[in-house]
Amino acid sequence: MTSPTIRGFYAFQTFSVFGFGIYLPVWMLYLSGKGFDMTDLALQISILGLVQLAAEIPTGIVADRFSRRASVAIGQVLLAVRMILVIRADSFTELALASALNGLGLAFSSGATSALLFDALKAEGRDEDFQRIYGTGLSIGTLATVIGAATAGVLIPQFGLVAVLWISGAAHLLGGLIALTIPEPPFLTASRQQQGRATFAQVMGEYGRHLASSVRIVHGSTALKALFVMQAILILPPAFTQHYYTQPYLTTFGYSAAQISYVYTFLCLVQAALSKYSVAIRTALATEQRTYAAITALVLIGVVVMAHAPTGLVIIAGLAVTRIAMGLISPTLQESLNRRLDSGQRASCLSLATMGQSLLMALCFPFFGHIADTWSVRTSLLVLEAVFIPLLLLTWFAGRWLRAQKEGPC
Repeated sequence: MTSPTIRGFYAFQTFSVFGFGIYLPVWMLYLSGKGFDMTDLALQISILGLVQLAAEIPTGIVADRFSRRASVAIGQVLLAVRMILVIRADSFTELALASALNGLGLAFSSGATSALLFDALKAEGRDEDFQRIYGTGLSIGTLATVIGAATAGVLIPQFGLVAVLWISGAAHLLGGLIALTIPEPPFLTASRQQQGRATFAQVMGEYGRHLASSVRIVHGSTALKALFVMQAILILPPAFTQHYYTQPYLTTFGYSAAQISYVYTFLCLVQAALSKYSVAIRTALATEQRTYAAITALVLIGVVVMAHAPTGLVIIAGLAVTRIAMGLISPTLQESLNRRLDSGQRASCLSLATMGQSLLMALCFPFFGHIADTWSVRTSLLVLEAVFIPLLLLTWFAGRWLRAQKEGPC
């Protein structure tokens, strides 16, 4: 029988990912229609990355020492508020505030979501099922994205792009409410009771020791450092090709906003299938090294095809290859990381893992956005290809540092 933890996680994924799924196909089109160029939008992503980078550690500690479900819920509420700001934004400053809230919301949710699920399953004696359940949750969320993208395609001709943004904000708000229904890991109850008797200075001192302990855990594990490198590098090319280049690139080939939403529907179906069967694929590949080598190859193929695509259909084919990789990346990485982490530092260490990704995002997006505005989207993609091919090869070497056998907490 499905436990309250699993039901709550699946329901949360449905609304949270729907919120992203209905928004991502159209956000650049909406903001470019308000006069923002690609450099402006790239700088907004950079602001998002910098805020998320700065907030990852404190929000991870809050999730570890106070409440993981509250951390996830706060993140979703912030994402809903940021959508209101995006709708109202008419200046770079207003949009920057929305991006800052976006980064803060993602920081509250990033490590806490998988940590909440893993430790709740661990308390039920089901931690071995984490990747299957997490992958199924991603698949359900991605199917919600399919519905979101298809809904956007229907709504846009009737009500305009702004209707999509309002629905996205409402979905995140519902996701936050649902997160509060997921049972908290038992060890956090004892932690809260202990902190209730501590002074502020004692609590802050404990936070500092907790952070130092998390850093030592990561520093002392070759496998964790390898996984951190892979997370930072593997997620960035899909973020560029799927959420930054797709909309302006396809419009140059004559695709409308509604048609782009339907393209996203197809791409999300591809990703949902791969997330659902990520465990079977990893089992077939036998080792972590082979799994990450396959993911690296798929990301590399997707970038190369996008950079050299002569037609819109070839672009979509490249995007589909990247979506196959995306369907495997998150459940595989989260399982590899979670089973190597102790419950007490889990969310903090997962937040540390996200920091490299946020830093690369903050550094890279303005550079590629400026190239797209100065020359063209295709030129920017060619530069992306030249930059990330060596980095993707680095992930192949990082994969070799992983041991094939299962590791317990570091």
